Parts: sequence; structure tokens; C-alpha cells
Amino acid sequence: DGQAVYGFLSNTLVKTIVVLDVAASGFAVPSDTVMEDLLKRLYNCYVATISNPFFELGTPLQAPSAKGGDAPAAGSHEAQLELQRSFERRISAVVQAAVIA
Repeated sequence: DGQAVYGFLSNTLVKTIVVLDVAASGFAVPSDTVMEDLLKRLYNCYVATISNPFFELGTPLQAPSAKGGDAPAAGSHEAQLELQRSFERRISAVVQAAVIA
């Protein structure tokens, strides 16, 4: 009650699920077409990230806060964190665009 659940299953059987707490947020439930577009865009961000040859499968797709400095060496732990931050920024941009729409 008070939650809207949406899901997307890709052709490769990757499941993307979004749960919205509409009761707490006070927002109206988005239309199915808006959520379908959002889920596909989230999936495309995921595909772009795991398609990167420097991404190590099995590592979390969440990153700590960004640190300043020079670009990290490819394959290093710092490079992996930068890939994770990049994924997080893309997801944030997709969600922000969906909220504005």
C-alpha cells in the first residue's frame, strides 16, 4: 500500500526493478509509458557500464564520493571507482530527467 512497483526484463534476462513510495513522496504515480522509458534508460546505463572493458564483473555499481586528482591508470582500483562514479552519474541524470518530465 502506498508503493508502486515497476519492472523491466531484458532479452538477456537482466531484471531492473523500481519501487516508488508514492504515499511518502506525495507525488502522483507515473504513467506506465514514463516508467517504461525510465526502466529502459536505466538498463541502457547498466549495459554501457558493463560493456566497458575496464569494468570488473562482480563489483558493486555504487561508488563513494568523488575525489579530485589526476586520471587513474586503466585497470587500477581508482579506475574501477571512476567507472562506478560514471555509472552513478548516468543513473542520477536519468532519474532527474524522469522527475522533471
